[in-house]
Amino acid sequence: MRLKFNRFFAFLLMLVLTLSLIGPLDVKAAGTIKLNATSKTLYIGKTFKLKLSGTSEAVTFKSSNKNIASVSKKGTITAKKSGKATITATAGGKSYTCKVTVRKCSIFSYLNWPDMYNYEQQYGHGDGLGGKITDLNEYYVYLGCNYVPILLSYKGPSLDFEVADPVICCASIGELEKDFATLYVYPLECGSTTITVTDPKVPSVSLTLTINVLPSLYVEDSITEITLKKGESKTIKFYQYFMWNLYWSSAENNGVFDASWADDWNYDENSIELTIKGTKKGSDELIVFIGDNEIVGGRININVK
Repeated sequence: MRLKFNRFFAFLLMLVLTLSLIGPLDVKAAGTIKLNATSKTLYIGKTFKLKLSGTSEAVTFKSSNKNIASVSKKGTITAKKSGKATITATAGGKSYTCKVTVRKCSIFSYLNWPDMYNYEQQYGHGDGLGGKITDLNEYYVYLGCNYVPILLSYKGPSLDFEVADPVICCASIGELEKDFATLYVYPLECGSTTITVTDPKVPSVSLTLTINVLPSLYVEDSITEITLKKGESKTIKFYQYFMWNLYWSSAENNGVFDASWADDWNYDENSIELTIKGTKKGSDELIVFIGDNEIVGGRININVK
């Protein structure tokens, strides 16, 4: 009897030891192995991180065409040139694929201000505060405005620019966010120049903008000389895009003429009148300029007989 009991006890002890060595059973279901993308469209220069989840095995990546889309050891895909390629991720003897389409991208430009005033100007239809566009990628900027923002649309990785003639204008560019960046153009002197926008990472992409800087203040009929008799008066119009305060002075200050501004602007045509009166014989030069900006808007020779 005792022998049977000892055998039973020994069997039970061995069973307990065996179960303790086996440990708890893993009742969790195996995770699904999959890529975070099975197809992807990228623009030249852009990157995408390909990941294989659901496995603890080492993962290797390979591209079917490295010239179109390359892939790093850690799964970063880089779009090289337009076309199609397949990226294969391999783990535990099994392969998973992601089809990649690489497209070319272009830069587009838009005036980044709404049409707030809707005024007809000598140079065409004003479009926003200090700038207008008459043709694709050609902009007119009025001297005297602080800057004009031009919105650039681009799906590539980065943007840079170069101003052909920095005497006419300078510029700066904001960060490229959500496929848009703003190019700020600062007019310095009347004239025309170009700004070439490029992507340093994609040399084949570029956009050339023509920038025309125009005077924000000009005189009717482009008058450059007035002849008056002593005591005679003549009224002329000055047009100014911003309708800022205007001032006049004389070059020699010799008392040959006097002048006075009208009481108010003609808001229908963005103009104000200046009446000039000859006070004594001689010659002098009338200088009209915009107040705080000290931008000379016109010079007219005044001759009094």
